[in-house]
Amino acid sequence: MRSKVFIDRKMHIDCSKNVFMVDFLMFCSGPTKKYKEWHQKSKDKLLQDLGRSHRSELWIKRISEIYNLIRVALRIPEDYKIGFINGSATSAVDALLLNLLGNRPCNVLKTGVFSNRWSQEIFNKMKMPGKTIEFQKDAINQINQINQINAESDKLNQCHDNKYLNNYINPNPNCDFVFTMIETTNGFKWFDEEVLKKINGLKICDVTSAVFCEEIDWNLIDCGAFSFQKALGGEGGIGCIVVNSKALENLNKKFTVPRFMEINDNIFDAKLNNTPSLIALNDIEINLNIFMEKGGLSNAIKQCKENQINIMKSLGDLFYKTSDANGMLCVDFKKQLGEKSQLIKILSKKCEDYGIFDICGHPEDDPCFRFWAGPTLEWSEIQPYINKFINIVENDI
Repeated sequence: MRSKVFIDRKMHIDCSKNVFMVDFLMFCSGPTKKYKEWHQKSKDKLLQDLGRSHRSELWIKRISEIYNLIRVALRIPEDYKIGFINGSATSAVDALLLNLLGNRPCNVLKTGVFSNRWSQEIFNKMKMPGKTIEFQKDAINQINQINQINAESDKLNQCHDNKYLNNYINPNPNCDFVFTMIETTNGFKWFDEEVLKKINGLKICDVTSAVFCEEIDWNLIDCGAFSFQKALGGEGGIGCIVVNSKALENLNKKFTVPRFMEINDNIFDAKLNNTPSLIALNDIEINLNIFMEKGGLSNAIKQCKENQINIMKSLGDLFYKTSDANGMLCVDFKKQLGEKSQLIKILSKKCEDYGIFDICGHPEDDPCFRFWAGPTLEWSEIQPYINKFINIVENDI
């Protein structure tokens, strides 16, 4: 991660290139750009109550208040419990897998890089019985054709449609089921009500790239895990789990669980397993307060969709949309090009000279450009960089 992320963003002039440079991240998976209001609000709060134990009454009370903020912000039902796990989203997901799986076989839906990692952990490391449900290439090709048609007909908000996927996703209803709602690497979204309602086993969801940008029907899953980098620009290091009573009934000791990843009553009572970063906790609270002040989830979703529509209106002559996540936008060239992966890397590198960073797609997924369209940004902030990006692309292809 570039150190620029953590310093005050002020416009400055790079005389060698005769351009204005701004510390701005078009896309970065952790953290994304902070709200513009963050700088003012963090001055008095980012270093608040440092030097105290996280087990002090002061911090137990403050962590409980952050839990309440999360519940309100994400519309989490009252009968679901919220707890922090150190180690960001990865540890939070792993905590769910290690503490809750083992009572029955498991099915894992593989839709991209991160769901594949959970599959490898469950079957290769934990040696669980079950299977990975591979998302079929012909389904992906069918969806990409739909995307191309939608892009050409200016249907900017239509992308993947679950009715095209149901023939390919058929988990065993008596197994536990692990899936990723939004794949960070490709923006693919899967959250099918009909399929989820049929599953009797535990439903464990990685919602890292969905929270604060998507509507989540928590009653359709038993537990979810996430962090605060993707949509809120939060600092890394703290993961969050959300679990219902069914999930807690499945707690078992079948796998060795590191102490800091144990799911127990203490973490739900704001008594964390080990010492968190108090600065990261303050940062989470600052970001959540800004999120709510701006109108909460409804406003965030609206902002994401407006950003995507405006970006695609600008890019529509050159690119089509390959993702359907609200918070991120993945695009591919309309024109057939050779060595596309290398071209994307070259163009992404050129963009860095103009303050446009981290737009090259994930190296383990299909080549694409990824743009951040999340609620921390407004179109007026994005537009100058999209215009410059278009200029760079048009000069090189």
